[in-house]
Amino acid sequence: MERYILLLLPVLASCSITIDIHASDSISTSGVDLRGTVSDIIGDKERVTFGVTDENLRNAAEKYSGGKPKDVFLRSPTPWNDLYQTYGWRQVHRVLRPIRSRILDVRSEESVINLKEMHNNSTATVIFDASVARDVENSVSNKWSKGGVLSVQDPISYSINYTLGSVTGPDFEYTSPWGADALETKQITIGSDSEEGVPLEAGKSIKAELIATKVTIILEIDYSASLNGHVACNYPKKYNGHHFWRYDVNALQEAGKLRKTVNSSEVIKIKYYSNPKMVITNKDTREMVSSFPGFMRDK
Repeated sequence: MERYILLLLPVLASCSITIDIHASDSISTSGVDLRGTVSDIIGDKERVTFGVTDENLRNAAEKYSGGKPKDVFLRSPTPWNDLYQTYGWRQVHRVLRPIRSRILDVRSEESVINLKEMHNNSTATVIFDASVARDVENSVSNKWSKGGVLSVQDPISYSINYTLGSVTGPDFEYTSPWGADALETKQITIGSDSEEGVPLEAGKSIKAELIATKVTIILEIDYSASLNGHVACNYPKKYNGHHFWRYDVNALQEAGKLRKTVNSSEVIKIKYYSNPKMVITNKDTREMVSSFPGFMRDK
């Protein structure tokens, strides 16, 4: 049990959560970095989610201190010149943080992105232009599972860094609200530049295939939300010599056997292209004539 004390406590600002994903073509070389928290003054819907209603808090305060208050408050404003401002008490905040990540699956397969063929009908060797390009789409989807309603004000920031074999490709950055299923897409161009061209003898046929590896990564991120701050209480007839008391919200949650954490999770599915290359083969014999790296760039 605590008496009120005049304190000037720093207010924890609503920061941000950042999810950094290193996407590769195997589980062992992929990874996730979780950073930050989001803290907001508790809202009405969150009071229901955590069960910190007025009646539950009055009963919990009685179990904790021995005296049952008439009024309880979790945030400003309050009567009596706002108890939180007057005594420097901390309003109750909901704090959300990412706590763990798991890479569930990584799949990759080669896919022909574009195709170009040529038959030399002339009697002389010609130069075959193997330059080819095509627009494709990388995508990220989020599917949430929530243990209760939260009023999270700041969006979560996602940054995806792709490993693309020998080719440097564009990263993927976006923001999305907590708990909201989402689909983000980004157009990129995959292609090959053949400055010198490929010699093609008379009567021969060749085929140029623009090939890229299509990678799908599925990962899961778990979040935990909890409360901190002070519950302001009013005892009209005074309790132990004082009208106003403040109790730590976690202590009242413990005393009243109220919900302490709200867990949620999101499954993220990433689909992207990597390692583009041009493969040129003799169309008749199917022998490879040449192969060279392609490029990837933002649309």
